[in-house]
Amino acid sequence: MKKVLSLLLSLLMLFSITAGIDFSAYALASSGKCGDNATWSFDSSTGTLTISGTGDVYDYNSPFKNNKNINSVIIKDGITSIGNETFSQCSKLKSAIIPNSLKSIGDCVFEFCSSLKNVKMGSYVESIGHHAFSHCLSLINLKIPYTVMTIGEDAFSHVNNIFYNGTASGSPWGAKVINGYVDGYLVYADERREELLGCSAQATYVTIPNSVKMIGKGAFSQCSSLSSIVIPNSVKMIGIGAFSHCSSLSSIVIPDSVTSIGYHAFEYCTSLTNIIIPNSISIIESAVFTNCTNLTSITIPNNVSSIGDFAFGNCNSLKSVIISNCLRNIGEYAFFDCSSLTDVYYTGSETQWNNISIGSYNDRLIYATIHYNYLPTCDVHTVVTDKAVAPTCTEPGLTQGSHCSVCEKIIVPQEIVKPTGHKYDSGKITKAATCKATGVKTYTCTVCKATKTATIAKTAHTYKNYVTKATSRANGSIVNKCSVCGTKKSTTVPKVSSFKLSATNYTYDGKVKTPAVTVKDSKGKTLRKGTDYDVTYSSGRKNVGKYAVKITLKGNYYGTKTLYFNINPRGTTIAKLTPKSRAIAVQWKKQTNQTTGYQIQYSVYSNFKSAKTITMPKNTYYAKSITGLSGNKRYYVRIRTYKTVKFNGKNYNLYSPWSSTKYTTTKK
Repeated sequence: MKKVLSLLLSLLMLFSITAGIDFSAYALASSGKCGDNATWSFDSSTGTLTISGTGDVYDYNSPFKNNKNINSVIIKDGITSIGNETFSQCSKLKSAIIPNSLKSIGDCVFEFCSSLKNVKMGSYVESIGHHAFSHCLSLINLKIPYTVMTIGEDAFSHVNNIFYNGTASGSPWGAKVINGYVDGYLVYADERREELLGCSAQATYVTIPNSVKMIGKGAFSQCSSLSSIVIPNSVKMIGIGAFSHCSSLSSIVIPDSVTSIGYHAFEYCTSLTNIIIPNSISIIESAVFTNCTNLTSITIPNNVSSIGDFAFGNCNSLKSVIISNCLRNIGEYAFFDCSSLTDVYYTGSETQWNNISIGSYNDRLIYATIHYNYLPTCDVHTVVTDKAVAPTCTEPGLTQGSHCSVCEKIIVPQEIVKPTGHKYDSGKITKAATCKATGVKTYTCTVCKATKTATIAKTAHTYKNYVTKATSRANGSIVNKCSVCGTKKSTTVPKVSSFKLSATNYTYDGKVKTPAVTVKDSKGKTLRKGTDYDVTYSSGRKNVGKYAVKITLKGNYYGTKTLYFNINPRGTTIAKLTPKSRAIAVQWKKQTNQTTGYQIQYSVYSNFKSAKTITMPKNTYYAKSITGLSGNKRYYVRIRTYKTVKFNGKNYNLYSPWSSTKYTTTKK
């Protein structure tokens, strides 16, 4: 028992020591598997992790998470997705290369990679997951391709300096440096609407494409470097907190297409000095502009009937407000602590003003100077043209737009023009393909001279055949050898095992006989006449005689074989069988055509056991008396013709079939 307790105490102490250690932060093997068809290798001398193969990298099963030894990541072409949290918390990771084959970057893939500075992203990424680059504090110059369709919430939260640098003139706000654009949206199948869910970058200038119909909840929240933004006419809704805490946002124009602005949408936009709310808005929700401490003036559109609680709370630089006579309700704290508010320009009468329901804690609004029957300025806008920016092969452009130079209202919004894409030539072979290796064809863009390559498949082998012919005794072979690389492949030619005629015996009828030939190999395959063998027949083959058929193998076969067949004479029949004393008289029908003579056979047995044969050497004979027989005994008799022929220097007797049997009983 003491030994058991001692062992348990030792195990508990060991567990308490190791429980707090994160082994993944220190040790990483040299290689392993990270997907069904994906593998990884790690070079500890350089801190380089390389992922190769095809398909997806596993979700939530990464051996790299929280590793402090990885300095760079190289993902090879063929990998199509990076699983969730793959490189999360790799605090020493400085660079990553993402291939063109990659379509999806999962949730939290590079989250808290605080040293990650450079990411080369492939040209065909379609989705970036939630928190994918969150807290990548060192990240710069990340270029997001136009193929991206979905950017998850907080994908780039707490990132200050990403995207690519460029210049554009004629923007609505006179911006000279454009750090990025947003082209991410998510399609909701049930409502069939497009919603922008994530800020593609902490950019200073953002143009949203006209495919976006909704700016989602918190889409640009805490994008602290964002100074201006273009919202297209396609947008109908701005979600809750969409631009909250965008502390550098100084200018924004909301188009007339927007019908709803969510709670807290622009709270803590401390650099915002003015904003135009479109006439399409009917309600200003609670806390929409609360703590916009640099907002100096605001115009409440004609269609707004209600202003929510805290809508402009703590806007302590707000000096004047233009309010439409359509307004019916102002919520509590709506203008709380607006310490600079001195003038309210009201488009209605004093009586109408007194009928507005004003909530508590709006003292600054109540004690401001009310200017009744106010007529807003800018009934006729002073239009300024916003110049178009031509797109390039890889970079987007902007359409020509216009805005009012007085009120900054967008007259014609500028919209993104997608990159033109490369226009490649017909290509040039830069490496010829052989049967040993693939080749390369290089295509060059006729506009910007960018290049891309395509693989040329290996050529077929140039085979030369070496044939060892098969015989009737041994197998042969066919060896195909490539004259370029020497690759060989061998095929066995089975030996010839049988030669057969369709018939070996015929009965003379005055016609030429040509029996068919069948030749087979040892595998049972029937060889082809004219391809594998030729046949030569003896001449004649019409009269009674013996004839040869010569088979000569050819092609992949060698040798000869001679087969034989007979044309036999016609037979005859017994005309009369007469019994005599101890004798029988036999008469038959003469058969003189193609015959030499006859053979008579007799026996006391019906099966002609122990039979005796009499040869009649002339075909003119027609009767024979058989004597010396037993008296009062039954005898069976039959007859056939024969002809003596010469073949290859020898004489052969060829016989007709036996006639039908007749019998009789001798006399005493």
